[in-house]
Amino acid sequence: MSSFGWPALLFFAGLTDRVCTFMIAHSSIKNIIENNPEVTGVFERYHIDYWANGNMSLSEVMKEDVQQLFDIVREIHLMHVRDRVMGNGVKPTEMSLRDLCGYIVEKHHTFIKSTLPAILVHGFQVAQQFSHRMPQLEEVKVVLTKIRAEFTHHMMKEEEILFPGIIMLEDALLKRSDASISIKMIVDPVKSILNDHSHADAWFSQIRSLTNNFLCPSFADNLFRQFFQELRDFEADLHLHVYLENEVLLPKVKNLIIKYSY
Repeated sequence: MSSFGWPALLFFAGLTDRVCTFMIAHSSIKNIIENNPEVTGVFERYHIDYWANGNMSLSEVMKEDVQQLFDIVREIHLMHVRDRVMGNGVKPTEMSLRDLCGYIVEKHHTFIKSTLPAILVHGFQVAQQFSHRMPQLEEVKVVLTKIRAEFTHHMMKEEEILFPGIIMLEDALLKRSDASISIKMIVDPVKSILNDHSHADAWFSQIRSLTNNFLCPSFADNLFRQFFQELRDFEADLHLHVYLENEVLLPKVKNLIIKYSY
């Protein structure tokens, strides 16, 4: 790791739970997120690709910068402490599929519906005012329009087709009865939703590239800065949203289908 090493890291973590600190650092990225999905916000700030590095431990990912590793571990530990005190820790891996679908709709769909229209309006306003100095803003506006159209359809598919189908199948398994829905009515929407996720990730990568990682130029006014912050916040929520569906919801659905089939 470096000459700074674990003894020093644990010494500086003395004001927190040292065992917890050690466990966080040596846990896989995937397990850390499963215990508290909100830590993706921490990983976003430190530019940690938790999709690509999900199976690596945090200490492996950050082996070149022990001080930053300590900062990240401390932030995550304080989040755990806060959740224990506040009693609001959410563990999607322990939820029923009914509760997990409801959680995704309440937390992420509601966020998209309440923020994306305003983000798009701000994108048009900023482009109109500043595209002569930053032409990429016109393309950002076009990509955001695509994202809004796709997400409107995406959320409708989930709320009206996929999620009700998953809940019906789970209820049938719990009651040991036949579901009034075919497996195909779940599998087909899943394929479509995975494609939507790929599109959204590619589009936001494009926006990040066009905006130089949301770096505001020197001539940016308050609305410009607000717009870029909204893009950052939306991307962070998008990554957590996609992670919950790809890595938690869909594996649970797969297991549900296998159990029901037998």
